[in-house]
Amino acid sequence: MPTAVVQIPAYEEGGTVYETATEITQQRVPDGWDVDYEAWVTLSPPDRELCDTWQNAMAAENVDVFEAPQGKLSARNAAHNSAVERGYDVFFSWDADAPPLHGDVMASMLRAFEKDPRPVCVNSKPKSSPDGLLGQAVDVFTAIEDVATPHINGQCHALTAEAWQSVGPFDESLDQTSMADVRAEEEFGFWRKLRSLGPVTQPRDAVVYNDPRRIACKVPFASSDHCTGRVGTFEKSENRNRRGGCQ
Repeated sequence: MPTAVVQIPAYEEGGTVYETATEITQQRVPDGWDVDYEAWVTLSPPDRELCDTWQNAMAAENVDVFEAPQGKLSARNAAHNSAVERGYDVFFSWDADAPPLHGDVMASMLRAFEKDPRPVCVNSKPKSSPDGLLGQAVDVFTAIEDVATPHINGQCHALTAEAWQSVGPFDESLDQTSMADVRAEEEFGFWRKLRSLGPVTQPRDAVVYNDPRRIACKVPFASSDHCTGRVGTFEKSENRNRRGGCQ
């Protein structure tokens, strides 16, 4: 039976990591797969008892919690290398602010790995809240970006252990407080490396929430560290609470 692990990198996510982890563990798992769930928390403050994100991750049922190093690239390297060492076949990177928008997101992504030819990576389809012009504008921007500059969506994706061993790890010498540098490595550069190995697919039903603040932090003059897993000048979007839940 193939094994998969969902890894949730989290830094200063507070209760969001609990909500998202809980929704992920309630996802339908297709027959023939065994799935585990993990949160990889970068402590802030550097004390587990005082770190709200750590405490919320620990409160989520069926989720193992690991301490991650500073910087999203470093955190993902630690998580993925650990997954390889423990023998998982597939692992997800699933951001704490990108919960699934229906109950079959994980199933659609795992089923994609059963197709021939087998993809090396399965991408998600980020979607904002349908309410209001902001969400619609974000979805249009995202669709255009996906076509103009193909990339791995940092919100959620899954890849095979073999693919990671071929193209990883991420370059930890980069400035991990720079959103531009991290995106170039984690999303755009990663897509090119993975595509050189084999197919990268995007199932229609692999829909996860796309927080509009992700667009704000892509604007150079409105610098925010959110996309690197650090809290910047933008507050968490209230739209997070109005999205569609698992159905």
